[in-house]
Amino acid sequence: MEDDIINQYKQVCGEFFKQQGLTVLYDVPVSDSARWRPHIYAKNKANIILDILSFDQIPKFYLKKYVETRNILPKIQIYLGLVGNLNYFFNTFVECAKYGIGIYKIDSTVKLLLEATEPTIEGVQETGIFAITSDRPYRNILSFKKCLRSCHKHLYWLEKNFPKKIFEMIFNAIEDNDLVDIDNIKLLRAIDDKITKNFREEFSKFQSELRSKGISVQLRILKDTKISGTIHGRFIYSKKENDEDFFVMLPPINSLKADQWDNILTKVVEPPPFEELWNHALDIRLDWNELDQLIKHYLKRKIAFLENQIKNYKERAQ
Repeated sequence: MEDDIINQYKQVCGEFFKQQGLTVLYDVPVSDSARWRPHIYAKNKANIILDILSFDQIPKFYLKKYVETRNILPKIQIYLGLVGNLNYFFNTFVECAKYGIGIYKIDSTVKLLLEATEPTIEGVQETGIFAITSDRPYRNILSFKKCLRSCHKHLYWLEKNFPKKIFEMIFNAIEDNDLVDIDNIKLLRAIDDKITKNFREEFSKFQSELRSKGISVQLRILKDTKISGTIHGRFIYSKKENDEDFFVMLPPINSLKADQWDNILTKVVEPPPFEELWNHALDIRLDWNELDQLIKHYLKRKIAFLENQIKNYKERAQ
């Protein structure tokens, strides 16, 4: 849509919200931390943001943008103001309903078609997404468990900064029968200052315990920081019961503790090539001497970087 047409619709929407006693702002950042500028930001007792779109202007990234905004402002109500023939909007209605995004029909007036709601696990899981919602820690953990129950044969986990906490999570999943058909686990992470002897010993205990259950576990560390620098996100690779490949993209584990909004994506089309990365990594037990040297080199570079940052800061302060 052209800017002058959008501006006309913004005025229509603005008058509609003002009649409800809301303060209306146009094209302003939602907050200092959420720099997105929606067409309408109406606030008072309610906080509403609205973007005006035609049916051919609703790309997938809008949903991601809305979720990211909820991470920062979980109480905000998000609406699409749709302009055009509603016959084109069926898929949009379905997606918005599952994500809790509301819809207004806009022409010379404003009509509510779908009220914004809190998205639920039940509503979105059929889309290949489990919602991680604020203040719902039990349900968030249940969503994670449901993902693990879909895993069969093997469990490969790729995470650049893989924490020790995941050893406990995987072990508990096996004990609770959430992982019942797994005989091979591979864990892959990058070099950082968390790879210590204590980390290695923790993994050794984890490995020994699962070996007694007939499960093979390996942990490798990517030795090339240029390769690990290309990895963004946390991925699980497995098989479904029908032997079809099954990929999961996870949010930060802290999200499961209800710190923020996020999603567990269970329909990942092109995850990073696990086996290729695995072949460029070192075993945390068998290759420890070489890893130890790489870790020391990593720490030296990190210290040198920090010292340079401090030096630059002091020079600017003078």
